[in-house]
Amino acid sequence: MNDPQPSYGAPLWFPLIFIIVGLLITLAGLGVIPIDPASLQGPRWLLTAFGIMFLFGGLSVLAAPQMKNKDSLVRNILQLFIVTIMLSSFSAIFLWVGFGPGERHFTGGISLGPLSTSGANDKLGRWMFGGFGLLIALVTLYSFAAQVWKIVDLIARRMEE
Repeated sequence: MNDPQPSYGAPLWFPLIFIIVGLLITLAGLGVIPIDPASLQGPRWLLTAFGIMFLFGGLSVLAAPQMKNKDSLVRNILQLFIVTIMLSSFSAIFLWVGFGPGERHFTGGISLGPLSTSGANDKLGRWMFGGFGLLIALVTLYSFAAQVWKIVDLIARRMEE
């Protein structure tokens, strides 16, 4: 079977799997696809954010080879839109686990040379998830600002021409 391949080398079906799965999870989170609410261990919006993260991740991989011209205004606006939504969804999941209401149950351990801990530590788990969520939120803000700056620069250069 000879799958069409975009210029980055991945077969077309690869990002399509992420898009389809992300769309199905998003629709389940929005209530379009019925699911048992008892099976959720968090709010429905969390499921929606998870689906959006996969949906936009697939879209970014699918759109990457189509957007070769780095000076394209359309490319940069699409990149701003896709990356900001994907990273915001990713961050929201970790922030909810770290700082959201309700109980969390973490197991595992940390090993730093001769020092190690193991077992359940809910405060450490929340701190790790919340800290990573804050880090990704900062990366999202930086990415957004950098992309907006690039778009403004492209517009200014076009106005000079």
